[in-house]
Amino acid sequence: MKTFLRVLLVTPFLFISSCTKDSNPIGPGTTTPPKIEIGTEVTVATQAISTSGGRISVTSSDTLINGLELMVPKNSYGDARTFTISYAPIKSQQFQEFFRPISPLITISNGGGYADSMMVMRVPIALPNGAYPVAFYYDDQNQTLEPVPMLAFDRKSVTIMSKHFDVSGVSSGLSKSYRVFSSDPLSRYARLIITIVNKEIVDAIALKEPSITTGYSPGVDDWEFVNYGSYLVQE
Repeated sequence: MKTFLRVLLVTPFLFISSCTKDSNPIGPGTTTPPKIEIGTEVTVATQAISTSGGRISVTSSDTLINGLELMVPKNSYGDARTFTISYAPIKSQQFQEFFRPISPLITISNGGGYADSMMVMRVPIALPNGAYPVAFYYDDQNQTLEPVPMLAFDRKSVTIMSKHFDVSGVSSGLSKSYRVFSSDPLSRYARLIITIVNKEIVDAIALKEPSITTGYSPGVDDWEFVNYGSYLVQE
């Protein structure tokens, strides 16, 4: 549990360091090199998932993501969805020095939109000694990173959870609290990267904030009376 909290503590630090002013083009008519340069993209799975849910597994030993699994719960979507998973090797990247990818750039698409249930994906990795993994969505249009919640990790895999694979379908120029998704299903996908951070860096940050607590104490801070609802409910 302490290890997981430490990873949560360092994730915003990595996220902030990657979102500098040069994350976007300077202005109209200018071009900047992509933050992440990739090789040839390879599709490894295309599978229709009905409203009954299902599992998608990558089992080819010829791929860089052999062993990847995606679990879609029952009734996640109101209609059948075709999931496509592909990957591309990362040739170079221009984020900060703390951004150290250990996975290829993984692309997942299913037509976009939010699911009603949390989808879980297990991503194979080879975690070096003395390192922690951190998962990010990469928005290739805005060239930014967004942390992805992790359920668990070990030396061979990282397990993430998400209610959507629709990062690139989000309209730019909007606040994070008000997201609008593109109506074009071909432009709606998510790109995932697993990176690592050295244990020494995580421990150094954790020493500054050794514990994370809300201050809430069960049985002490409880309100010991019945919640009868609001005035409108009583009416």
